[in-house]
Amino acid sequence: MVLGFAANGCGRRVGVTMLLVISGALLLPGCGGEPARPKPVPVKGLVTFRGKPLANARVTFFAKGAPMPAVGDTNDAGEFELSTYGKGDGAIVGENKVTVVSLSSGSGGMMPDPTKVASGEGALPGKAEIKGSDGGGGVTIPKLYGDSSNTPLTWTVKPEGETSVKLELK
Repeated sequence: MVLGFAANGCGRRVGVTMLLVISGALLLPGCGGEPARPKPVPVKGLVTFRGKPLANARVTFFAKGAPMPAVGDTNDAGEFELSTYGKGDGAIVGENKVTVVSLSSGSGGMMPDPTKVASGEGALPGKAEIKGSDGGGGVTIPKLYGDSSNTPLTWTVKPEGETSVKLELK
């Protein structure tokens, strides 16, 4: 007898078939890998500081529950394009906390640790040094723009179309 079936040819086939079906069912939960990740929406924008384009800064969008933040660096005109999983793919739909930090020398290119955002951490020490895009000396922006737990900047990314963002730092 195999698995409670008679030991004739038909019973064995049924028993082996049931064993294979049960084994396959037990393996299914392990298939598929990670859960589906949220699809980003293209996001481009402009960062200004006291009315002037902000060059050489990192903009980061933190969406609640997203597996990773969307990040983009500003060019000389203060323009940026966000990337989450790949270059220029955008940011995750929903309300995002937004941080802006300098990439210029002197600030160390500090960026909040996204793994600490969920726990309410992620603050940056001191102030972020921002070099003016007009070629002048550096100016200091309030550190709260680089602190993901206290930033006043938020942006809601809509599920349809491309999003155009304008961030004004004061």
